This record gives sequence, C-alpha cells and structure tokens, in this order.
Amino acid sequence: MASPRHLKSQNKKNSVWKDQLELVLAKKPYRNDRLSEIVIQQTDILSFLTVPSNISPQTHPWTFVFLSAVHAAVSRIEFRIKNYFSSPRPNELTSEVDPVIQTPAHSSYPSGHATESFCLARVLGAICFGGRHSETEQIAMRIAHNREFAGVHFPIDSIEGAKLGIWVGEHFLSKLKKLDSASILTDNRTGKVDNWDKIVQWEPIDKSAVGNQNGNNSSKNQSQKEATILDWIIYELNNELGTHGGDNA
Repeated sequence: MASPRHLKSQNKKNSVWKDQLELVLAKKPYRNDRLSEIVIQQTDILSFLTVPSNISPQTHPWTFVFLSAVHAAVSRIEFRIKNYFSSPRPNELTSEVDPVIQTPAHSSYPSGHATESFCLARVLGAICFGGRHSETEQIAMRIAHNREFAGVHFPIDSIEGAKLGIWVGEHFLSKLKKLDSASILTDNRTGKVDNWDKIVQWEPIDKSAVGNQNGNNSSKNQSQKEATILDWIIYELNNELGTHGGDNA
C-alpha cells in the first residue's frame, strides 16, 4: 500500500503533466500558421538560425562544417540525457494531441530541437557577433516552440532544453577559445571574430606545405605543431569571416 507521502508526490506529478498537456492542446488551433516551418525544421534548423548572420554553406562552407560538428556533438549529449529520463510524448498521454508530424520514438525531455538550437545560437553569436545575440536566440526559441505547436513536445521540454543548449554552447566555446568571454575574441571596431588561431593557441600553418608533406621533410614537420582537423576548420572559418565580414553586419 502506498504511503501518504508517495501519494502526495504522485498527485503533484500528475498535476504537472496535466498542466503541461493543457498548454500543448492550447496551441493546437494555431498549427497551420507554423506548419511549413515545422516540416522543414524536422531536418534543418541551421538555415533558420543563420538568417541574422547572413551566412550560408555557399558563402561560408568551413563555418558550416564547424557548426555541423557542434550540432553533432550536442546531439550526442542530449540523447544520453533523453535516454536517462525516458519521458513520454504528449500523444502518449492523450490522443487529442494528434501531432501534425511523426512523433519521434525517443524521450520527450529535454527537447532536442531546443537543446541544439540554443547551443548553435550561442556559438553563432560568439563567432559572428562577439557574444550572445538576441535575434538568433529568438529564432532558436521559435524553433523550440514549433515543436510544441506540432504536438511532439511539452513546454517544459523546450525550457530545459534551452538551458541545456546554452550551457553546452558555453562549454564548447570555453574549451575552444581557452577564454571565459567571447567578447575578447572580437575586433572592437567591427564586432567580428579576430584571432581564432591565437584563441585556440595554435600557430597558423603554411597550407601549401601541409599539402605537400612527404618523407623528405618529416623531421621538420615533427618540430612543428601538427594541425588537427579542428585547427584546420577554425583556420578556414577565420578566413571566411574575415573575407566576408560585411555579410555578418
């Protein structure tokens, strides 16, 4: 027989689920206004998040390689947390939700779209604007909310996912830059990222020399710091943002 404390805790938990479910159902009449975004954002959030910075895979291919790496990394983190909580989806509590897209089979909490969007928004803010950027984060929040309108997430999933995404984004930037503040990265006159190579404590390399490595200069190469894949991406990213700096205003 359940103890009074257990029953009280269970009743409180049921009340939370009920409140969250009502918030999801309240959004149902407004789905059509966001349906096109909801469908596209199932597989693409970067094209929305990069609108304020005006970058694309065509103009800044290496920047997108870097962002894709960040996206993949945060996804792995979020899925470990999802697996731990194994939280039900809204349509598992009532058929009234009737999602407009296929409901993912994994845990609802925390929202992956919210986690990924806010992580990427934080990173984009740092590399394109010198810090957190409100317009980019507003887009991240809309992406998260769209999942609620779609009927596949509760608001609490989005709220906690956003917190997680910002934290992970800050963590990535801190490790990457070896600094606590993104603002130190930027040129005060332009607000653009200035010396990524110094931030990661990496000496710029001669690209042509790397392309022509052979046994004859192996001893010379051993005396130099070897460029990692991430170093190379950041080198190219820095060049792109410097070359296309006007695009990010």
